[in-house]
Amino acid sequence: MLGKTLGRYEILDELGSGGMATVYRARDLELGRQVAIKMMHPHLAKREEHAERFRREARAVAALHHPHIIEIHDFVRFSDSEGQSYTFMVSELIEGPSLADFLKERDRLLPEVAALVAAKVAEGLAAAHRAGIVHRDVKPENVLVAPGGRVVLTDFGIARVLEGETVTATGALIGSPSYMSPEQAKGVRPVPGSDCFSLGVLLYRMVTGRLPFPGKDPLTVISSILKGRYVPSLQVAPTVGSTLDGVIARCLEPDPRARVGSAEELAEELVDFAAEGGLTDPDVELERLFGAPEEYQASATRRVVASLLERAETRSRTGALASALALCDRVLSMEPDNVEALRIVQNVGRRRSRSKLLQGLGAALLVMLMAGVAWGAHRYGLWGAAPRGGDGVASGKGASAAHVLDGDTPGQGAGDAGARGVGAGAGVTGDVTRAPGARHPGGPHVSQPAGDLRSPHGPLQHMTAGRRVAAPPPVLRRLARGSVAGARPRNRPPGMGSGKPAPGMSPPSSASGDGRPLPGSERPRPRPTPGRLQVLVMPFCDVTVDGHPFGRSPMPRPRAIAAGSHRVSCRHPVSGRTFSRTVVVWPGKLTRIRHSLLAPTRVLVRLSRGTSIVVGAASYRTGRAAILPGRHPYRLMRGASLVARGWLSIPPGRCTLVDTPSPRCR
Repeated sequence: MLGKTLGRYEILDELGSGGMATVYRARDLELGRQVAIKMMHPHLAKREEHAERFRREARAVAALHHPHIIEIHDFVRFSDSEGQSYTFMVSELIEGPSLADFLKERDRLLPEVAALVAAKVAEGLAAAHRAGIVHRDVKPENVLVAPGGRVVLTDFGIARVLEGETVTATGALIGSPSYMSPEQAKGVRPVPGSDCFSLGVLLYRMVTGRLPFPGKDPLTVISSILKGRYVPSLQVAPTVGSTLDGVIARCLEPDPRARVGSAEELAEELVDFAAEGGLTDPDVELERLFGAPEEYQASATRRVVASLLERAETRSRTGALASALALCDRVLSMEPDNVEALRIVQNVGRRRSRSKLLQGLGAALLVMLMAGVAWGAHRYGLWGAAPRGGDGVASGKGASAAHVLDGDTPGQGAGDAGARGVGAGAGVTGDVTRAPGARHPGGPHVSQPAGDLRSPHGPLQHMTAGRRVAAPPPVLRRLARGSVAGARPRNRPPGMGSGKPAPGMSPPSSASGDGRPLPGSERPRPRPTPGRLQVLVMPFCDVTVDGHPFGRSPMPRPRAIAAGSHRVSCRHPVSGRTFSRTVVVWPGKLTRIRHSLLAPTRVLVRLSRGTSIVVGAASYRTGRAAILPGRHPYRLMRGASLVARGWLSIPPGRCTLVDTPSPRCR
């Protein structure tokens, strides 16, 4: 094949070969540029359905135009003079290694750096998913690194060429089983979440140095994938941290419905995770990574450690002790002898000890208070079973009425309601106790109306069983009258608590005489639905909501907050610049705040592929512009046609915005 000319393309050399195609370097004789040709193997190209499906996929991918997806230039079916047929796809030539080659030279990447690489792949997948294309073969071999650190996803549509077939003529599985999604392993139709699963495997490999589903043979690997059995990345590499470990776990869910919502959402989470570690400009970071990997890894680790320590100190001061310990845990997994992390851990330990001591003292005081109330109630006879015999309700001939407090009247007799006496068949009226001077079988007893326990012979007192006892305090008197929620009267009137009123009594009411609801009768109010708030103020700042700490911006994920109007402020701890805004959070809705504390960047726009570029909501043409620093979505337009779309990082100060090979501000 070398030196052969196929139409307008001259084959120069072979770049690589796979189970379905061989890739060659070629020269476009018409345009005078070098391209890559991916030629289908002859035994596959002979089948018309395969060649036609290959052509449809080439046309679909050619319409994407995304900086992280390889550009497709042409699709050719050519027959030479000898009658030999060739079917191949022509694409841009990437002069750089694959991610697989890059990872072979190093065990693992810093988690924040690996997150940036995966975020770029996710952005490319998101563009493909919007066009209705599922890649189905995401793996390191299909991720190329272009000059300048641009991550490019290749081999779109090749796996779909053999849809319905699971093995080649030699019996080998098509594709890489280690990166297959459960849907592909089952042979069912893949969905966009299938690519997110494969990207989760790739991310696991980058941060741990191993695959989540290893095995001696493909069947063992596929069995593990279907069962979802793997060791969490945090256990393999403590440097990963709980946040990124959670993202990976959601990518590797066996059920597609339980995975991350979309590739676009996954890309945002990964970029936010890297920003928390101090890596706020993905394009610059990746250019430095692939330019000088070892030096960059060392410098990036120092920056991430400094950012983690700063966040841990802030969490420790605001009382988020568990979060502070988790951050220090990551620091110590990178630098076991980090003095600052050890100091924060010791401070958190002391604060936790003081907190536990205060909790213990509070519990002891509560127990003592409850014991005091119980003793007082028992002392003054405010609960317990109704007394019998001489201390009970009038029963039988010659029995006397029991002494009761207000609200504990045993019943109402048939005699005159105003009479106050005792005897056979005599009752006690609503709020009257024993008649004055009546004798109790246990000794003399003096009583007054229950509503007025004052004795004419001295201070407040009440007598029982021949003993003079000090009057109960006000709280116990309220307990006795049933005015404290949950208090039970000592001697209930007949029918009380049975659900039916006693004969001659009116049904119970949920309101008192003055119209106020009785204690315990109020219906529980439904808990209000909270909203969610995410503050994305760049570069970073401490967030307060209504004067209370609310974390640090940019926030990796939204936080729950009460619905309503809130005053949100964000202060940069270094420069002291502050941003404030009043926002309305709606129940069950997400509110995002995007802003930059830095002055607008002076941008010189130079466009060659497009005629205008939309950054955020503003459109710019070639010339000078002022754009806020930060990360913005962009759309590169040529007239009314979309050329490319993605995310653009604008650094502070000055920069030149170019659109070749992809939009970036340098």
